[in-house]
Amino acid sequence: GKYFDSTKKRNQPFQFVYGQEWQVIEGLEKAIGMLREGEKSLFILPSELAFGEKGSSTGIIPPYTSLIFEVELEKVN
Repeated sequence: GKYFDSTKKRNQPFQFVYGQEWQVIEGLEKAIGMLREGEKSLFILPSELAFGEKGSSTGIIPPYTSLIFEVELEKVN
């Protein structure tokens, strides 16, 4: 029930290299791979596809936490 990041609030899209290790968590990579440019989706990722039993390295996301992402794929380069 808490926000841990919001690109909307920062008014800055998140950019990453798809398929390159350590860019995003596994579940987000898989989910984004199913989108086409311009599509929007809501992803609910179980903890095993997010940060798993250890949680995030920063401690912001506790162990065994499911994550919800609202995503719009703006552009693919």
